[in-house]
Amino acid sequence: MKQFKFLILIALALVSITVSAQEKEKPRPEFKEIYFVNRYNERVTELRVEDEFMYMVVETANAIGEKVTLSLDEEDGDFIYKGKYVSANDDIKLKIRKNIQKIKFIIYNSVLKKHRKLKEKANAKKKE
Repeated sequence: MKQFKFLILIALALVSITVSAQEKEKPRPEFKEIYFVNRYNERVTELRVEDEFMYMVVETANAIGEKVTLSLDEEDGDFIYKGKYVSANDDIKLKIRKNIQKIKFIIYNSVLKKHRKLKEKANAKKKE
């Protein structure tokens, strides 16, 4: 079992906000908590291939519509996100759509041919 953590780069400085007269009155986006749950909605602290997938839960206030970047740390392991292989030093960009948003990550399993092919494809793109 490999412990994991995500290095989340959600500094308001990285969130692009167009400031207009109306937006000056809007409350600042707030990122309250980020944690991981399994298929049973139980918080997890360890990555296990047998779990197949997990969700990152991002709890926010006043952040709907904001674009954020999630950066994977070297200790995180490998995942499939939206049909693409992602690993350490990869960034994932997403838009906040709900105050409590769940983002699904499939845990990379080298036994599965589909996962190996996605990894090969991603590595070939990195070499280009």
